[in-house]
Amino acid sequence: MTTNADLSTDRLPGRGIKPLDSLLNHTRLVIVTFILVVLAGLPMVFIKGVSTYQVAATIQVAPRYMKNLKDDNELDFQSNSQYRQFVQQQTKTINRYDILQKAVRSLDAADGSNPWTKAGEAERRSIERLQRSLKIRPVPDTYLIQVSLESTEREGLDRVVNAVVLTYLDSAKDEQVYGASERVIQLRAREAELGNANAALIRQRSDIARQLGVTAFNPADGNPFDKLVQKLREDIADARGRRIDAEAKLAAFGQSGETDLVTRSVLESVLIDPGLNSLKSSLNNRRANLVTVLSGLAPSHP
Repeated sequence: MTTNADLSTDRLPGRGIKPLDSLLNHTRLVIVTFILVVLAGLPMVFIKGVSTYQVAATIQVAPRYMKNLKDDNELDFQSNSQYRQFVQQQTKTINRYDILQKAVRSLDAADGSNPWTKAGEAERRSIERLQRSLKIRPVPDTYLIQVSLESTEREGLDRVVNAVVLTYLDSAKDEQVYGASERVIQLRAREAELGNANAALIRQRSDIARQLGVTAFNPADGNPFDKLVQKLREDIADARGRRIDAEAKLAAFGQSGETDLVTRSVLESVLIDPGLNSLKSSLNNRRANLVTVLSGLAPSHP
């Protein structure tokens, strides 16, 4: 007769890998191994290690366009997602082949040297290598795009990044406002044409005015020189009238001692002035004393 205990079999756990238990059981061996790896790795780092240099430039992407020749109002994005899509588009545009081609060509020196193109390297391979080396990414929570470049050679690395950024900015200005350079040329030509026509009309008007002997063609506006002459004539006439009035008052005062109410009031003020009367009294007393003293003296008295 069999039981359930006889029919069951014991399941023993299999042999597994336990790194933590191994480290705890062989602590000294782990420490020695770590020290040996560090001591052996340091010389290899100095021998095999290579220094890398990195330069970075940032570009600000405004959330709205500037005014152009077509629309006077500035165009802004309706949402933040549209602005972020535009930033992503500009991020891909910086690494465009034609922009990098212009940037690499702008680095060519007079002696034929180029800080990015290697000796004997084709232009296309140089541009493709620059495309792979450039790291372009938008800076989170800002309006900036960062353009960075890493290389084992530091000479001319900053010039390469600056050339790429400047070429991109020039291309972006031309592309955002279509035909901007052609429009500017046409506007300047039109400005010169209108300036010449205006100068010819001014000369013609001056000739007509010289022949007619006038300075202004519109009587309502008048001419500043004519207004000045008219004002001088009015001032002269007013001065002449006041001079005649003054001469008449002077003649009347010389004959009768009075002219008008104003002059009479002045004379009355002089006659009743207490200070003047006191001065006259003191002068009269002084004169009387002097006459008294001189009356008993001969002309030859010293």
